[in-house]
Amino acid sequence: MNLFQGSQNTNVGQLNALHVQGNVNQHIVVSAYEKSLYELLNPIKDASHTRDRKRSPPNSACLVDTRTEVIEGIEKWAESKIEPDTHIYLLHGQVGCGKSAISQEVSGRVHRKGRLGASFFFFRGAGDRCCMVRFAATLASQLAMAIPRVAPIIRAALDADQGLLAPEVSLEVQLERLVFDPLNAIFSETPDLPPYLIVIDGLDECEDREDVQLFLETTLNYFRSNPLLPLRFFIASRIEQHIQELLEVDEVTSDDLVGRGSDHDIETFIRKSFEDAARRNRVIREYIRHHGGWPLPDDLRALKRHIQGSFVFASFLLRYILGLSLEDGLTPMDRLPLAIKMDPGLDTLYSQTLSRSKHIPYFEDIISTIVLSQFPLSVSDIAHLHCIRNYEVVHVLTPLQAVIQVPGDDRTGVTFHHKSLYDFLLTEERSKSLFVSPTHHLRLACLLFAAKEWKAPRRWSFGSMLPMWEPHWNAFLNSIGGSEGDIQQSCLQLRLLEIPDIPLQAFLATAFISTFLYSDKGEAVEAPPYLLTEFPLQLALGVEKCFALDVPSWRWLQNIRTSLWPDFKASHSFNLADAVLTTLKINVQYALNAINSKVNDSPQLLELPCNGIQFLL
Repeated sequence: MNLFQGSQNTNVGQLNALHVQGNVNQHIVVSAYEKSLYELLNPIKDASHTRDRKRSPPNSACLVDTRTEVIEGIEKWAESKIEPDTHIYLLHGQVGCGKSAISQEVSGRVHRKGRLGASFFFFRGAGDRCCMVRFAATLASQLAMAIPRVAPIIRAALDADQGLLAPEVSLEVQLERLVFDPLNAIFSETPDLPPYLIVIDGLDECEDREDVQLFLETTLNYFRSNPLLPLRFFIASRIEQHIQELLEVDEVTSDDLVGRGSDHDIETFIRKSFEDAARRNRVIREYIRHHGGWPLPDDLRALKRHIQGSFVFASFLLRYILGLSLEDGLTPMDRLPLAIKMDPGLDTLYSQTLSRSKHIPYFEDIISTIVLSQFPLSVSDIAHLHCIRNYEVVHVLTPLQAVIQVPGDDRTGVTFHHKSLYDFLLTEERSKSLFVSPTHHLRLACLLFAAKEWKAPRRWSFGSMLPMWEPHWNAFLNSIGGSEGDIQQSCLQLRLLEIPDIPLQAFLATAFISTFLYSDKGEAVEAPPYLLTEFPLQLALGVEKCFALDVPSWRWLQNIRTSLWPDFKASHSFNLADAVLTTLKINVQYALNAINSKVNDSPQLLELPCNGIQFLL
């Protein structure tokens, strides 16, 4: 049988044919496509050292002739002969001492030598790069490309257990089967295999603290059982308790970057920054042509002393001095003496900078959204979420470009230049009036719900159709401990805010009942009875506000019926005090009346959850 008679330029992928004989017919089942290993693993695309650093921070890199002693020491360790207790190198130090820049440089150098197995750069607020959900799969995908011999072994592991990548599977199992075991398999065939290096940067930025500990425990235990495995981990991180507890062991080479003498590197960084600016900036060139060299040697020495060895502080001051987009009417020559007089320290730096926009409308909304969002949002995303114009977002962010990366396109997410700004804004003792309270999660949850249920679908900058609102609602509940009084007070404040394009009650009804549905599954704090009694009241108010029963309103009501009530009715029972029960019955009857009052206008409402609500009676 000729399946392709008359065809031209035919390209056939992998074909799986099953031939079943019979008296009358012959059946052929053809599958023309099989997922590649890359598609099966579905790695995080912007996690490695090859990412676009401007779009996917940290945007750190070592200048030429800086950090040479530290980097060469790491390279020497990475290339040395594998012996027991030489598998893990921990580079640690305070904020701003250049750990991520060193990780980037080490990754590039080892990659060029063909010995880099994988690299992973954690970053807070960067979606899956701030958790461990796709960590093992991402490392495995990079290993398969760096060492083609392990690819079929990884593929076999996935074929043997098709649920291996499911979130329910432990990180320990995923790391062993997808990373350690495949490399161990080819090592058993080639005992003289040179060591490969995996670079992990910003481990302290991972929000899954228990999984961070599990990763470290799994790695240490595997190396203890396989002391000659030709694999090493270079980890750059701040030392936090959950990391320190596991890495203060003999098997780990620990290197404190603080005190490694970075004065020369800071001086080089300053000098090259001014040289580059002089080539790009015509104002600086004209000043030098008429006044001679700039900056003067005394100013350079004063600036270096003021920086006190902090690369974060140095980067900020130089962005401020040499910035082209700052709307202060000053030249770089004007800003240099002002920078030298700035109070040293990141807290003062951040407070002074953010205060430039604090008076501008929507400042608090925009900054809290950048801090708390699950993914970096573009200017357009932020504007769409808050129902404001793009220029209003840009108006807030433009004066802050010394500390915030504001992209020039509408696809790239807005990010902070350094992760320490997140720490500052989330610590009330440090940021004071600039503090981003966890209660902001409530407003963000409501806005995301509105975008999902009441607005036209749109493509978001990070590729997903929409960030989920539920994690922000749960984060809000956790921040207040599920206190009934705090919930009431916060929801009252929410009513005072302008939430366009959505009946606020629709959000509250859905949030309240979803908390009851899922609070026993570890996704939120235990739900107080207040949420159960308040749900039908908010449902009734939401139905009353949906006068026109337009498509978004109808979709929301259908979701209540199809998604919430079957699960609710099947799996929940309650022991309620008499007063609570009385309130519940009153509110349920109110909801039934509200729904029934709409039936004449829209017969489809007969399908709404009247029966599901009525069972509470």
